[in-house]
Amino acid sequence: MATGVKDINDTVAASLVLQALAKRDGIKGSKRSLFGSRPAYDIVINKIYSNVGDEYAFFSYHAVKAGKAKSPTRVFPEVVLKDVLGKILGEVAGGASPVYAMGDSMNGALGAGSIDTKGIYSKAGKLGGQMQLHQAKKMSPSAYKMTQIYGLAADVKSSGVVRLEKVSYAGNSGLNIVLRGWYTRGTANMFIDRFNNKTGIDPTDLMKNMNKKLGGDIQIDYIYSPSTGTMW
Repeated sequence: MATGVKDINDTVAASLVLQALAKRDGIKGSKRSLFGSRPAYDIVINKIYSNVGDEYAFFSYHAVKAGKAKSPTRVFPEVVLKDVLGKILGEVAGGASPVYAMGDSMNGALGAGSIDTKGIYSKAGKLGGQMQLHQAKKMSPSAYKMTQIYGLAADVKSSGVVRLEKVSYAGNSGLNIVLRGWYTRGTANMFIDRFNNKTGIDPTDLMKNMNKKLGGDIQIDYIYSPSTGTMW
């Protein structure tokens, strides 16, 4: 039965990226005022499929300001993140499938109230983005993600790629988070396309050696401990 890092889903990855970006900027990751503005940035995650082994998981990310169009900041509270990752890294009996499904269920619960119907007409400038998100959400999850990133109301703070890898320290299991991000959308998309193998370049070497092969305006290399919930 499938267990381990490769089964980390969008919700867990989004939570880790949010916490890593917050740590980098000296902000508590659970606060909605991340990046010094209110409302917070949503972390839009897409999985990158690779053949470099079960010990890795790869995602592209976009930190998108939930301003003109409200979208949920899709993250686990810190105590839930600890529990979920503890089960994934511990490879508990029964596999990781229930943990994976748990994240999908929470995504749906958070997303259910994401459209601000009460205040939708408060400012005419908001209307286009709200309607666009609302329609995209009815179409499909992928359409909703793309609208968040590229839609009328999109305000992307940064984009990039993240590699998650199981590591051991002091007899415990942890997760190495290697993230490379760019403030320029074109540069970010170029590297994301390489990782998705859309450019004819084999991404395997990049995936294994992100810290050596990539630059990036944002360079993060942290360890997350599910036993304590700390990142360093």
